[in-house]
Amino acid sequence: MTETKFPKSPCANCRASIASGTIRTPRLNRSRWANGLTNTAYSYTLTPLNNPGAVTWALVNGSLPPGLGLSAGGTISGSSTAAGLFNFTYSLNDGTNTIHRGANIRVTTVKITSTILANATQNLPYGPVAIEASGGTGAYTFTQDGGILFTSAPIDSTAPLVTATAPGMLWPPSGRTVPVQVRGTIRDAGSGVNLSSARFAVPDEYATVHPSGEVTVSADGNFTVNVPLVAARHEADADGRKYTIVISAKDTAGNEGSTTVIVVVPHDQGK
Repeated sequence: MTETKFPKSPCANCRASIASGTIRTPRLNRSRWANGLTNTAYSYTLTPLNNPGAVTWALVNGSLPPGLGLSAGGTISGSSTAAGLFNFTYSLNDGTNTIHRGANIRVTTVKITSTILANATQNLPYGPVAIEASGGTGAYTFTQDGGILFTSAPIDSTAPLVTATAPGMLWPPSGRTVPVQVRGTIRDAGSGVNLSSARFAVPDEYATVHPSGEVTVSADGNFTVNVPLVAARHEADADGRKYTIVISAKDTAGNEGSTTVIVVVPHDQGK
């Protein structure tokens, strides 16, 4: 591009409007106008684009909401005393060029301040979530005006049904760790079983052996898990050592169900 030579001018704003080979006019930042609320402080600042020099703003036609004013620096401020939709035309001047734009400000007596509601999770209870508002007098009444809320399914408050079986006895009392096979089912007619939530845990009568871990559940709700137990008991323990195996699982609504099976290391000869 060939640079165009312009004559010197005492107008600083004029020089600021000169680019290489072109004369630039001021432009407006077309950001969204903020709405107002009656009897509440309002402030909104207009900004030009690509204009390094000083600019002057002015109201040309129409009217701002009563109680608001536009300063030469571009700030609309005040406190509106009336509600409504107010249309007006304003101007921007950089000392050489003037542009005009139309706009409007809506002022209401009540404003909903909750713009984003909490997300929901499928099959889990939602809320309560309060919609906040400000302004006006008296109590607020909220109604749905169009659109569709998500489908509300019945809340699942019933825990999964867990069943389990295992050999009732460990014999002989060799002192070794023996895998005890536990089989069973986990069913849930409501929200469905959370297959990754199944666990086993073993409270030990002697408080020395406490195995625990995950239980792999198939899609049809069946499971088999080997629980390591020590085949040993105290000689003086006449009724034998008792292990209580607890199988638990949750449904997708968070309800937990469980069942227990008892495995005993008897005192003598498996009796």
